[in-house]
Amino acid sequence: MSFTQYLSTLLKCALISFVVAMPIIYANANVTASPAILTEQEIQQGLLNMKNKMNQRIEQWGNALNRQDFDRVRGKMQLKAAKQLEVCAIFQEVIDETYLAAQANKHRLTDADQRVLSSRTDFINALGFKHNVVQTELGFDCRMK
Repeated sequence: MSFTQYLSTLLKCALISFVVAMPIIYANANVTASPAILTEQEIQQGLLNMKNKMNQRIEQWGNALNRQDFDRVRGKMQLKAAKQLEVCAIFQEVIDETYLAAQANKHRLTDADQRVLSSRTDFINALGFKHNVVQTELGFDCRMK
């Protein structure tokens, strides 16, 4: 396995943890209370679509990496700052898209879930990121806005 494939695998693991944490925002949806509330099937399909988009973005990003994208720090290879920012931008885009989708479907969420949408910080925390930080498992973290 090449280093690029290894890095891509690590990023996918971080993204999978992100997707697993995501249902928190939708967990309180009461499917039987109202036909307007998001159904379990709709939630699962949305999560699958989001996971596929993230995997595709990370795969494309990882395939474009080369040796010049890394520095040797204390004997270990580390992504250069510009590449770290690119990874963080992928996470930020996914959070932004998810937030917009949740806002667009706000009328289909429970009252409790709608309150979470009133603050981006609360929304990001509800996705499972304490203090709005995504831990990438690559030696750096990404602060989400």
